[in-house]
Amino acid sequence: MTTYPFVETRNASVDALLGLAGQAFAGVEQLAALNLQAVKATLAELEQGTQAAFAAKSPADLLKLQAAALQAAPQKAIAYGRQVKEIVANAYESATKSSKQVSDALAANVTKATESAVEVSRTALATIEA
Repeated sequence: MTTYPFVETRNASVDALLGLAGQAFAGVEQLAALNLQAVKATLAELEQGTQAAFAAKSPADLLKLQAAALQAAPQKAIAYGRQVKEIVANAYESATKSSKQVSDALAANVTKATESAVEVSRTALATIEA
């Protein structure tokens, strides 16, 4: 009896898990990059807004600055949400594809391992009966 089919199945399982973990990490990495980009943009806008506020000559000018900032906020939030949705959708699609491929490969390997185990069992029974 050879343990090759069992080892092959185990190796395929480990490879599959490592692949899925890598894909999950890539998605997290993309989200982290997006968040870092958003923080940098927010800090730059805050700096510009602070400078503009100090340069304002009247309370009306301050109100105009505040209104402009409030108008832009929902559009920025929507754009951020779209980017997050795209990253998550791509990660999900990639994981789903990989899971399907892994599932098919594991099913094939399990079939080989089962056939090998059945053959060993038959041989053992034939030896016992003889």
